[in-house]
Amino acid sequence: ALRRFKYRELIRIALREFEGRDAEHVILAEWSDCADAILDAAYARAYADTAQRFGAPYIDRATQTPCTGAVIALGKLGSRELNISSDVDLLVLYASDEGGTAGGEIKGITNHEFFVKLTTRFTRFVSAHWNEVLNPNSYLRCVGERMRQVIASRCADVADWCLLLARTDKAAGHRGMSIFV
Repeated sequence: ALRRFKYRELIRIALREFEGRDAEHVILAEWSDCADAILDAAYARAYADTAQRFGAPYIDRATQTPCTGAVIALGKLGSRELNISSDVDLLVLYASDEGGTAGGEIKGITNHEFFVKLTTRFTRFVSAHWNEVLNPNSYLRCVGERMRQVIASRCADVADWCLLLARTDKAAGHRGMSIFV
């Protein structure tokens, strides 16, 4: 079903772009929507596979507080300007390093280990199934609560910070995941 979706959307958007029926910003938004749908499906699959193997991640198992994650789109996808030849820059975030999994088919692991494994599966799934839509030159990072410090260390001043934030968008993952906790 997802492959049919991918090819149907590729043909539909490419024809509209070729015919010049829509403004450029409309076409770029449609390419971005298509990539978001693919990334969301890949994340859901990678999360389900990883949770089945190691158990779902929790910040606090006693209160059943889940550790949620999200894929943040940067660059052209983050600013909704993706085109067919764009590469995709992604950042994988999760809510907390505290806690871990209870175990699934295999023993429990830390939240950091869970999201590193999820990111690896997610990357492989996107690369194996959708190379034609999402350029495989993507990069992924897996960070927890230290998100603010990581971004702050990369941004020399307020202008850099604002530029980074202006070109981000949630592409996949848990609904309601806050980027900056």
